[in-house]
Amino acid sequence: MTKQKQKLSRFHWYVWFPYPSSWIKALFITIYLNVIIIIVRMTAIIGYLTAEIVDKPHTVIFFGIFALLTPIPVITFTHHILHLFLSKYIPGIQTLEMKNTQGFEIKIFSWWEGLYGWVVIVISIMIATALCTYLLPLFDLDYKIPVHRYTYSQKKIITVFGIIFIIVAALLYQFEYCFKRNLLFTNSIDGKNLQNKPNINSDINSNINKLRGDMGLYKIKDKNKKTNVRLKVKD
Repeated sequence: MTKQKQKLSRFHWYVWFPYPSSWIKALFITIYLNVIIIIVRMTAIIGYLTAEIVDKPHTVIFFGIFALLTPIPVITFTHHILHLFLSKYIPGIQTLEMKNTQGFEIKIFSWWEGLYGWVVIVISIMIATALCTYLLPLFDLDYKIPVHRYTYSQKKIITVFGIIFIIVAALLYQFEYCFKRNLLFTNSIDGKNLQNKPNINSDINSNINKLRGDMGLYKIKDKNKKTNVRLKVKD
């Protein structure tokens, strides 16, 4: 047992390497991406059909933008429902800000998860697409070939895309964790400084008065002893 503890104490997890929580969030957003794609596709189809019915082409643009932003409320609502379940059955694993989640009043932290989840999806897709573009010749592919015509070996590019997506998403969630930790640390330091500010000011004033007394310019009044001391200036 002692040797195992020593090994664990020597183990160092680099801050830039995603923590398990970051990997879990990345896997969740990857699995949930299929649901998001279906919802976005349905929103786009509804927008296209609506534009044809009302005979206003610019309606397609409105629904297109709405479809692209759909993941934000979807992830937000899912995050809220998840914590409703955790609050009822597994409250011990919840973070402090999400404890006692009740009803349909969505907390700001759920909205943040929705917004940041959307950012993670967009950036991860962009980076994965950019990297896979350079790998297409290795799989004898180009963008002219539709996905449903991929051979078994060519479909491996989809697996590569998914792996890159998960890695980028985990790194982005790790960045979020580091940012929150640094923000909380800064706020705690500022809070301590604010609490100690009167003491610091009194120390500075006492040091300034002492310096002036050493120069023979002023009287020094010791409030604790309530006595006055006069310093004479030497000629």
